[in-house]
Amino acid sequence: MFLPTGVADTAQLQQATGLERERLRYLLDRLETLADPPLVVRVPQSIPRPGTRGRPPAVYTLGHTGAALLRRHGHPTTQPCGLTDPIAIAHARAVLEIRQVALAAGLAVQTERELDYDNDRVLRPDNLITLPNGRPALFEIEQAAQVSSLDRIQGSLRRKCAFFRSAASHSLSNTVRVLIDLAPSPQRDRTLTWWEQAAYAIGQEQGAAGLPFHLVAHPLRDFVEQPDWADPPRGEGWLALYEPPGPAAPARRRQAKSPATRQPEPPLPPGLRHSTRDQHLILQAVWQQLQERGPQLGGLAEVEPDPFFFQLLAGIYAPSYNAHASFLARAAYPRYPVYLLGRYRI
Repeated sequence: MFLPTGVADTAQLQQATGLERERLRYLLDRLETLADPPLVVRVPQSIPRPGTRGRPPAVYTLGHTGAALLRRHGHPTTQPCGLTDPIAIAHARAVLEIRQVALAAGLAVQTERELDYDNDRVLRPDNLITLPNGRPALFEIEQAAQVSSLDRIQGSLRRKCAFFRSAASHSLSNTVRVLIDLAPSPQRDRTLTWWEQAAYAIGQEQGAAGLPFHLVAHPLRDFVEQPDWADPPRGEGWLALYEPPGPAAPARRRQAKSPATRQPEPPLPPGLRHSTRDQHLILQAVWQQLQERGPQLGGLAEVEPDPFFFQLLAGIYAPSYNAHASFLARAAYPRYPVYLLGRYRI
């Protein structure tokens, strides 16, 4: 159980071993105290399972002695689990959960296996599951995405574009499945929106052909309860995050319009345009009015908060944020956000 990701919780261990709860707890306590360093280590904090009620099960990671024991018994590459961040631990547990669901269905699974392509390049999906039709398919786990996640998501999509344009992908399913490990919430909706925006941006970057694969998402908890191994997916709940040009993917398309379908707004007449300096002076004057008159200003009371407005601003800001860029790159003039701001029309 600890070989694939180095992480497992008590519910997963109980299901795999068939031990009743008290017997399993006794065994895990023994494994923690039997050696120093221990065979397995209990994660001190609670790791919630999105979409499930009740107290989350305890989570364990593979310790140094446990890894040494596995190496001694035929698994020479096993290393202790070095994960300490709760988000990373939750991701590893979700990866294991999908692996167990696939194995229960009698399907072959390779977890975090490196797929070589173009000689020196590597793609490592969370799970590579061989579907009933004999075609392996990529299954990825996603948690809460935000502005800072865009660089990671776009990097992942770029690598998948390169892989699916190589000969190594010819035997694989052309649909990448993303399982969202979040309960129904605005946070899950925002995560899907960030994936859509990232997919659209990379599709534009790839040229007229767009992404060379279909990209669909499904709530992880719903998938665990009712797995869909069809190729392409046919079950309820799949959402198309991106569809390549040509025949539409069978997955249901989301209702929100993509940027490609939005009609451009007509340009302002030349006499109504303002220079950047003019706009600065106008905003300064409005701010002065707000300071002086505040609540007495007409229309101020009718202003309602709109979360999508802040998502829009976050999307404009996102290209200037790259956690992996050098200090000089991050300090440089943010041309892309300024360009996007220039395209924005109120």
